Amino acid sequence: MIDGKLQPVGVERKSGIVELRKNFSKADYSRFLRALKRLAKSYKHPILALEGTPSSLLRPTKDIPDPAAVVQHILWECRRLCIEVVLIGECHLPATRRNAGTFLLFFMLSCLDKPLAGSVE
Repeated sequence: MIDGKLQPVGVERKSGIVELRKNFSKADYSRFLRALKRLAKSYKHPILALEGTPSSLLRPTKDIPDPAAVVQHILWECRRLCIEVVLIGECHLPATRRNAGTFLLFFMLSCLDKPLAGSVE
């Protein structure tokens, strides 16, 4: 928010299920929820970009035996706060990070009130 005005688009990125699980721990949950509320309050189009695929986000591990519960909770919180969730795939290599960034840029531009010049009719 600048001078009391909502900015058009804001993005928070999470690097996958391990980071999400950490954010839902007792020690970090209140801070994470405050950050989500701040994102929702500060931007006309708040976006949570999740790095991963549905398969990688829902794959149980030794430390996260029920990742579905974590994913369901984050989606519930985002829906409640009117935050759009976008999966941007695995971003381990520079090329995939660039592609994810380009995709997010296009997604952010789609949130603007007017279509871009030269857009498809």
